[in-house]
Amino acid sequence: MLNSHEKPWSVSVELTEGCNRRCLFCGIHSLYRCREDVKYNFLTPQLAENIAKNLYEWLGKIRIEFSLQGEPLLNPNALDIISIFRKTLPKGQLQLTTNGDFFFSAGQHGINFPKVAQLFDAGINIVLMDYYGNAGSYPVFFKELETFSSSAGISCYDFYADGISPWRYRAPNIKEIIVVDKITRHRSKTNRSINNQAGNAKPVFLEEYKDLVELPISSRCSNPFRELVVKYDGVVAGCCMDWQREMVMGASEGEDLREIWLCRQFQLFRKFLWEKQRLVVPCVRCDHKGQKVGLLLDPLPDMIDFGEELQELLLLQEKNSIYANKYAYKGWGC
Repeated sequence: MLNSHEKPWSVSVELTEGCNRRCLFCGIHSLYRCREDVKYNFLTPQLAENIAKNLYEWLGKIRIEFSLQGEPLLNPNALDIISIFRKTLPKGQLQLTTNGDFFFSAGQHGINFPKVAQLFDAGINIVLMDYYGNAGSYPVFFKELETFSSSAGISCYDFYADGISPWRYRAPNIKEIIVVDKITRHRSKTNRSINNQAGNAKPVFLEEYKDLVELPISSRCSNPFRELVVKYDGVVAGCCMDWQREMVMGASEGEDLREIWLCRQFQLFRKFLWEKQRLVVPCVRCDHKGQKVGLLLDPLPDMIDFGEELQELLLLQEKNSIYANKYAYKGWGC
């Protein structure tokens, strides 16, 4: 019998595939190597409603994060979609992770506070905002945001100074803004780590910020055991690091999300990671490990023939290659 890990701890939903920024540490470079290749794909309100209903029927009380391979707030229907999830999942904790550019209007100085308020009016509980300004301007920015938040009944935290984590379920009615002041200035902090994005980060970043590691690493990873990843078109990837959709588990438009989570392919994927065998993409070139891997359970305790099972997983992977991203690749010289 499958040791099924019946429910994920969290669900990541992609509002937008594509970003207005091209940060060196981000896997966005694997989606388009050159600026002329940039394009955006958006989750539609119709599909969002189907996904939300599916999650409600299965999970109900769950932490949902709008993030993944792009800037969520580029989606022109972002507020409507957030409202759909809020209405459908009253016990869900909704988080949005953003680069913060949405809050600064062109030609205006300072934060556009009405835009920030709109997110909470739509039903967001936590806004996790990365700050990309220079170090000297951060204190002024944070003070302005803190003043606004206090007047609006929203708690405002500095991720590092206050030590608060958005990555756990607390309540469906909280209102918080958590600001991360440029992660590369806090590389000694362990509660938010930099990794190689399954080999999709730009080489120049890896050379500057990462110690060289011999790949594949021999380590478990907790992500596929705890996080359900739903892309903008309903495709379910095995991991949030899978920028190229190399390990797709199914598509929510044709299958139930619970069935995908418990499917044979997902269990095999977890099994190899549990055994510290990073034999398939994207794991073979990834140095991410996740959190609290010692708490993971063996998903297939009776499986002993790794060669035969590996071939099964590779065949399933090939079957789902129809969902893979097919972006232009012109090399790193662009």
